[in-house]
Amino acid sequence: MVPLALAVKQRVQQQGKVVGTQPTYSPTTGGYKVTPEYASAAGAGDGHWWKSSLAFHEAAGAKAGTGSVTGGMWRGFQVRTYGQNAVVIDFAGSSLGREGVARISGTMDKKAGKNGKAIKMLNSDKAGSIWAGWGINVTQPSDDEQDALTAAVLTQAQIAVSVAFGVRPEGGVPPGVNQQLYDAITRAWVVK
Repeated sequence: MVPLALAVKQRVQQQGKVVGTQPTYSPTTGGYKVTPEYASAAGAGDGHWWKSSLAFHEAAGAKAGTGSVTGGMWRGFQVRTYGQNAVVIDFAGSSLGREGVARISGTMDKKAGKNGKAIKMLNSDKAGSIWAGWGINVTQPSDDEQDALTAAVLTQAQIAVSVAFGVRPEGGVPPGVNQQLYDAITRAWVVK
């Protein structure tokens, strides 16, 4: 699953391509607050107030739906086993969130500044907020990524059956499969 997870990360975080309809940030001018620490980490300066969500994310160079504003969530991206027969691709740890303590608690700490002290959020919650807001699962494989995984599973099955019956496997990659990803998955997983 590691080669598949790396392909998903490359496509979503680095290329900005999500499965489903590409969402957009709101251009509404109601204002958009972030902590200065978050703005700085995002590369959007050190302010705390932008005209809109779109204005802030443009300043940060962030594409909607990718979950890559500061990069903190993606630093927690992992592949882990779940029980004996399952693998999970998800996010561990925490990273700086856009809101501060004062905004969340409803109180104002004079030492924390106008928007409150920056806090960390669980990276899994950040991924969950992308799902809740846009219906985008940033860990979802695209059709061609899923096809490469399926082709690797079929290759392993062909090899196992061939060995069991003492014949040579036919081999070959099914047409239309992402060759590079298929090769990476089979190198990491297929037993010959």
